[in-house]
Amino acid sequence: MHRRRIRRTVVFVLIGIAVIVGGGIIAFQLTSPPTPILDSPLADSASPKEWLESAIEQPVSGTEEGSHQTANGPESFGSAGQLAIFANGQRIGSESYAIRTDSNQVDLESVGFFEFRVVIATVRAAFTQSLQSVAGAPTSYSYELDAPFGRSTVVEASAEGSALRVSRNNETVRMPIPTEGALVLGSFASYAVLPSLLGDLAVGDRWASAVFVLGGRPGSQEAQGEALQTLRIVRGQDERIRFGESLVTIEAYHVDSPSGGATLFAQGAEFLAFIATGENGSLRVWREDIFPDGFDAAGNAQI
Repeated sequence: MHRRRIRRTVVFVLIGIAVIVGGGIIAFQLTSPPTPILDSPLADSASPKEWLESAIEQPVSGTEEGSHQTANGPESFGSAGQLAIFANGQRIGSESYAIRTDSNQVDLESVGFFEFRVVIATVRAAFTQSLQSVAGAPTSYSYELDAPFGRSTVVEASAEGSALRVSRNNETVRMPIPTEGALVLGSFASYAVLPSLLGDLAVGDRWASAVFVLGGRPGSQEAQGEALQTLRIVRGQDERIRFGESLVTIEAYHVDSPSGGATLFAQGAEFLAFIATGENGSLRVWREDIFPDGFDAAGNAQI
């Protein structure tokens, strides 16, 4: 009789644990927003896949149909893409973006999600981002992260005279905009703007800009304060990459960003990939719409 009571107690405890864990998983999934879809006029930009068809075993031309290349970079450019985001070999998110630039203005919109493990469930945090820059300086920026467990973040920024007014979760600061202009780094899609700004850098040439660091993964949106940071880029040697049975020559840039060193791959104004490795692990972001299975670079950079 005593053993039977013990068995009943154990069974009830196990059932209770199962109900709690199961309910927790359901709650996690319910608090995880669905994958967002980019709905913007900017997303009507043409796909850059056309250059892949004629690029096998030869360098690509560097411009997309509908753009015009000048000595200082593309006078006009439009692109839409899908990013795969991996950290330490594990997928942590995805982001769809659309860019439109001309000689004076840059517009970027993106939507995406990050995912992370909580106990035995995978939780998703969705975000949207919008950026406009005129004459090399940001005029407006917004970033909204919908995440569970108190990690949601809302960032709104707008130019007011010579300063950028930044509101983060209802806390506002004013940050001076340098006379030479500045960039905004938010989610990973904001790096996709860089190739259209670099122009015709020769190997070894350097490019730099002040940056406002806004947005990012859950837990990475701490207030920046009033001190701007600097982004530095050096044109490296071209890379020969293999994807499937094809070989293509693309451009490589060494990037020294506020988050550390990295390599950016591009073809003309078209962003292709971003790789960062260091003591804290690796981060790999690439154009999944162009390279669904990734690619291998001759310089031992594997995407």
